[in-house]
Amino acid sequence: MNTFFSPRASVCLSQAQSNGLAGYANVQVGIRQLGDMSEEARPSAAASLLSQNNGLTGSAAYQANEKTVNEIFLQTLAIGNYDFTAAQIASLEAIAELCPLSDGEAVLRARAMLNLVHETPAPYDDMALCYIGERSDGKKKQADKEGQFVKLFPNPANDAVLIEYGGIDNPDQRIVLYNILGQVVMEIRLPEEQGRIRISVGSLPGGVYWYSLRESQNLSGKLLISR
Repeated sequence: MNTFFSPRASVCLSQAQSNGLAGYANVQVGIRQLGDMSEEARPSAAASLLSQNNGLTGSAAYQANEKTVNEIFLQTLAIGNYDFTAAQIASLEAIAELCPLSDGEAVLRARAMLNLVHETPAPYDDMALCYIGERSDGKKKQADKEGQFVKLFPNPANDAVLIEYGGIDNPDQRIVLYNILGQVVMEIRLPEEQGRIRISVGSLPGGVYWYSLRESQNLSGKLLISR
């Protein structure tokens, strides 16, 4: 529990303050103060913080991650509940696999929370996650041993995304887009073996999403939608 109540200055708190986002700073201060409260007082304080957290705005990756980890923490550990739902675990796992430098301290907090769930902590190679996992031009391209590839750009995106793909041997193959809670928000059919498809993401809220090629876990990645 000390991981979450440490008086050490938070990276996300510093970012929030420097950007004038007092709401994020206030929630973080409140979360740290929970550790000094009695067990009887925590549920009410956690509920108040959860309401504040739900009202936070911002589409930057670290903001979306911070809001999600705060919500899960306030619904579980903050009130002595160690039973995580499958959706909560999936969200924490997705955030834990990101780069702490670009995606915020919430990545480290997600990993710490998962340590309470899994008997064997998962290893994370931050050198690879932060410096090798993303291409400098913002295009995501991964290939499996059969020569399949998928890349989405621009990334971050605003209203539309161009999907470039190849090596698809299934005439009904699809790319699935998930939100930060692990819910499917879009499926895009790839009608040919290779090609380009432009899709609209204007109806989706800003934040972090994940995509994967159905039936191929090797072809997956992160998409940031910025508003």
